[in-house]
Amino acid sequence: MKKIFFTSFFILTFSLNALALESIVDSKEIRKLSYQLAKTFHSRVALFKVNSSKPLEMVKQYSVLAHGFEEAQTFEFWENHETLELDEPSLAGTLKTSVVVKEVSYEAPWVAKNSNDKEEVRKLENKIVDLTGLLILSGAEFGFDGNAKNSCGLPTPYLLVLDPQAQKVYGMTLHPCNK
Repeated sequence: MKKIFFTSFFILTFSLNALALESIVDSKEIRKLSYQLAKTFHSRVALFKVNSSKPLEMVKQYSVLAHGFEEAQTFEFWENHETLELDEPSLAGTLKTSVVVKEVSYEAPWVAKNSNDKEEVRKLENKIVDLTGLLILSGAEFGFDGNAKNSCGLPTPYLLVLDPQAQKVYGMTLHPCNK
């Protein structure tokens, strides 16, 4: 009897978890979470519609749309890179999912109202980690654009949130201009 109860409990729990994850994985969530993450960084979202669902190809197509065909032809594209590159005028690529949370949350002090307030920075880091984790659970992939500049014309880490299902790329600066 115990074995049947345990097995039934395990199957029910697994089924409910699978249903919960299945309900999260959709393009509407990726869109919503991308805009929330950008808002956390005081950034705007640049939306690009691409014709591929392969992450590296999505970044290549984004580069043509964002920088023009001629400039994009000079780019080097890296797959599964481990850092969010900036000030690299001819570099773009995808990021390893395993490093995205660390790389993005590292930027919290740049957008905190008071970067010396450890509690504020910690709360902001937690919010960024939560949003990025939910994006990962929603099926988002990630990339970067090493050629990006913020509205002050300064190099900035530029995150690309890739939605392979909807074939959309959401771009956002992580170091906004404070002027």
